[in-house]
Amino acid sequence: MSIFEYNEEEEKRKLRKAEYEAGMAEGVMKTKKETAISLAEMGLSVQQIAQGVKVEEKTVREWLNEKTDVKK
Repeated sequence: MSIFEYNEEEEKRKLRKAEYEAGMAEGVMKTKKETAISLAEMGLSVQQIAQGVKVEEKTVREWLNEKTDVKK
């Protein structure tokens, strides 16, 4: 048996794990975005929001710009 032998079950397990982790990361960012928008509606500054949700100010500005673009 070769050390380079393909193991289908192992590859499927790795793929499921990677997909799970990507989904979790996406969910976390969605929650941060929703929280940032709520905090902006409460009157917090971009700097305060970025610090609170632990993302860059640039990202918060993008999220808030997306929100205002949808309203137009």
